Amino acid sequence: MKKHKYNIFPEASTDDFQLLLSDMEQNGYDKRFPIVLFEGEILDGWNRWKACKEFDVVPITEVFYGTKSDAINYTMRSNKRRNLSSSQWAAIAVKAEDIMAGIAEETERERREKQAKALAETHKTGDFGGSVCGHKCPQTKDEFTYTATKAATMFNTSPTYIKDAKRLKATRPEAFEDVFSGKKTITEVKKAIKTEKRQQERTDKIEAVTRMSANDKPEDRPLPSLVLADPPWQYRHCATDSRKIENQYETAEHDDIKSHSPKTANDCLLLMWVTAPKLSEGINILESWGFDYRTCAVWDKEKIGMGYWFRGEHELLLVGVKGKVSPPEPADRVSSMFRETRTQHSKKPDCVYEWIESAFPEHVKLEMYCRNPREGWQVWGNEV
Repeated sequence: MKKHKYNIFPEASTDDFQLLLSDMEQNGYDKRFPIVLFEGEILDGWNRWKACKEFDVVPITEVFYGTKSDAINYTMRSNKRRNLSSSQWAAIAVKAEDIMAGIAEETERERREKQAKALAETHKTGDFGGSVCGHKCPQTKDEFTYTATKAATMFNTSPTYIKDAKRLKATRPEAFEDVFSGKKTITEVKKAIKTEKRQQERTDKIEAVTRMSANDKPEDRPLPSLVLADPPWQYRHCATDSRKIENQYETAEHDDIKSHSPKTANDCLLLMWVTAPKLSEGINILESWGFDYRTCAVWDKEKIGMGYWFRGEHELLLVGVKGKVSPPEPADRVSSMFRETRTQHSKKPDCVYEWIESAFPEHVKLEMYCRNPREGWQVWGNEV
């Protein structure tokens, strides 16, 4: 015995089927619920029929008499109380729509054929005097109307879910079947599709960045979407001339650093190094460059330095964004504390560069005030 195509409901889950078997084993076959047949196949009672086969029981059957539309509507009514999720009901609604549309199309085709045959008979008996036929054919009318709102009411789900299920059936049939069978919900599938799309976009960007050469002429380079800046902060108070920053590299006034605002993509991430005394200036520069401050990380230099209030042993890495910038993927969200022993003056830790390259491979990168260029990065500064 086969399952009729109008019996569009999913198979019972393993647990539900085991409950049915247990009930039948204890109480026997309930003859009040016969297996309903239509066109020689099972229209309703498929799971009960399978259970009967397990116990070699011959079930009671009855034939459903009615039109095809009556048959599909009967299936809907008889399964209305099944314990299914809203996502499954939405998928069932879409399958029902396809069947009903097919029935309506078949009915319309049969009616047109009858009309054509009747018109042919009229032509045989009518006397039109050789002129064009004056018989006015009856206008056909589409009897089938099936909206998402109507389906939602019928199947106790939402119109949005039904529209989503319909889109899945057309574009991702495997995902649609997962929803229909109850393996996944529509929300879960949409989330997975969104993640897949984001990952593909990221892959495409990574490939584009990989093809890009940092040695291209400046006018040929794409605008950076990630900027790492280590401004040459100028300190007004220094204990001795031997400890002046200018002994290491040329510094810049606050307003000068402001004027160094980089030209970037509309969506851009800024990572800016600041020392503790320059925190407020750093945020001011960040904002003057068009970025919004988000958070910061700390570099533990593992060596104590000089200072007036505290002897400095750390440096801050400010995070700013403009436009749409996504944070790192969960796997790339490291501790806010970077630990690496300080070496030569102003040299930043390799672990931060490595994290940036690992967490943001899709970004075109620019290092400002760069002293030691890295492969694949654009650079800007007076020492390169």
